[in-house]
Amino acid sequence: MKLLKRFKGLQASSILESVIAISIISICVLVSLIIYVNIIKQSKSVNYYNALHAVKELKCQVIEDKDYENDSFVFAGFTIEKEVVVIKEENIVMLNWKIKINNRVQALSDIIVYYEN
Repeated sequence: MKLLKRFKGLQASSILESVIAISIISICVLVSLIIYVNIIKQSKSVNYYNALHAVKELKCQVIEDKDYENDSFVFAGFTIEKEVVVIKEENIVMLNWKIKINNRVQALSDIIVYYEN
């Protein structure tokens, strides 16, 4: 009871304080919503990560089989085009990959050591 008597002099919040608190909370919600929408827009699809994995597998296959020919690969949800540029003077092969998912195209490049057959 003694504690309640001590807080007897506290006044209730004014309408101005309530409006300020609601506006601060609204601004925080707005900022967090903008951040959330930007993160969702930037996220890649599952097909994109499957395509990157397929490119790594195809690169290993090119190194193993010494397959220095241009080629195209069709997978479920994406296609991959391989362009090969052989530079014999420097003993390198440039692999240019084009990943096509829906209407988007992503380009990747790799350089590997050239071995003559």
